Amino acid sequence: MVSPSESQIPLQVNWVAASEWITDFKPELEEVTYTGEYDLILPMLDIKVDLTDELVGRMSMGKTITRPGLGNLLGSFSVSGSS
Repeated sequence: MVSPSESQIPLQVNWVAASEWITDFKPELEEVTYTGEYDLILPMLDIKVDLTDELVGRMSMGKTITRPGLGNLLGSFSVSGSS
């Protein structure tokens, strides 16, 4: 799976104090592409049984994958300062 996105590209990190820094970014956004794959497969089973003419029993089995939440579908890269 490929996920393009526009991101700020860090140029350098300026250390101000022992636990404080400022990150300088390129002034314009740049398109970057991230790749990934699904690695979580969940089991599933499908069975249908006619118990009577009017009653049906069903059960499911197989494999399926899960997807992330909508907020996590677009790839990105983030770097920020200490403040």
